[in-house]
Amino acid sequence: MEKDFNTGLRKGIEADRVRLTHRRRQLIREMGYSEDLDSTELAEKLHEQALVVDVLNRNLVRRDEEIERLKARIAELEGGTKPVVKTSANSSVPPSKNPIGIPRTQSQRKPSGRKTGGQKGHQGSTRMQSDNVTGTERWYPAAVCPECGKPLDMESATVAATRQVVD
Repeated sequence: MEKDFNTGLRKGIEADRVRLTHRRRQLIREMGYSEDLDSTELAEKLHEQALVVDVLNRNLVRRDEEIERLKARIAELEGGTKPVVKTSANSSVPPSKNPIGIPRTQSQRKPSGRKTGGQKGHQGSTRMQSDNVTGTERWYPAAVCPECGKPLDMESATVAATRQVVD
């Protein structure tokens, strides 16, 4: 019985060796090498490929770190910005539509201390009335006071202002 066991074991080992040799040749062909390379040449090729794989892995790790750093930077930049609120200063929105709480822009000029408008003593520039009038329209106030309703004395009324309209 022991002989049968040893014989069966030898046959199994031989079959495994044949399968492994066949698989080795198949792998050598798949890698693009000729079958007549011996084990030392294969070991050298394997070592060279291991070095290349190591370099590629280091490059991959470095690039992964760079990607993570850039993702963090993008998140920082995108998260820190608020959407721009449209106001009359940065768009065509009229000033009346500015949101409440948005301050108006201040003038860049320094205040002079004077009141706005024409200053005392300056010569005005008024358009003179024309002598060639095509039509005249007289306007009279109501005969009664709009406040109290008492009749007004039209005999003592005077012309308060005259005006010309130019078309």
